[in-house]
Amino acid sequence: MALPKFGYSQTVKVEGYPVQLKNQLRELFELIKSGNAPVLVVIAALPKGKKPQDTDTYLASETLNSVVAKLLPDQEEREMNLIQYSGSDRSFKFEPVLNEMREGAFFGGTKVVVVRRMPVTNDKAGIKQILKRDGWAPGNIMVLSCRRSLTPDVQKKLLASENVTFLDGTP
Repeated sequence: MALPKFGYSQTVKVEGYPVQLKNQLRELFELIKSGNAPVLVVIAALPKGKKPQDTDTYLASETLNSVVAKLLPDQEEREMNLIQYSGSDRSFKFEPVLNEMREGAFFGGTKVVVVRRMPVTNDKAGIKQILKRDGWAPGNIMVLSCRRSLTPDVQKKLLASENVTFLDGTP
């Protein structure tokens, strides 16, 4: 069964909250509730033409926390099966993130691997690994909260991939 993909669309702001993001979250939460959670969730700003745009830090953080709470609603399960990385660290490397995705969750179930403030680069090897999902353990979910909008090439490849959900983090 092909799962629906959420693409980017124009955001209309009402009372400071992006309406499009609320709709995207509602649809994502329905997928999670029905047992069809995506394998990859990307939170990033929409690009403005060819120029990259910064993702709204507060909006991305709140969105990420909401997604994690829906994926791992039990606090004890969250403590054991939530792995977090910071893309802001100078020592950040993507390989440990991929290794976590290859290992299963404690006692089965869902494992969520989060990268906050992920730097968006043209890291073709990292993007290829995300697209291939080689050896990723069943039930694992990666959530990437990007610092900036994705490059058009990366965005296109990820949108064409199955089980990927994009959430609009445009300020």
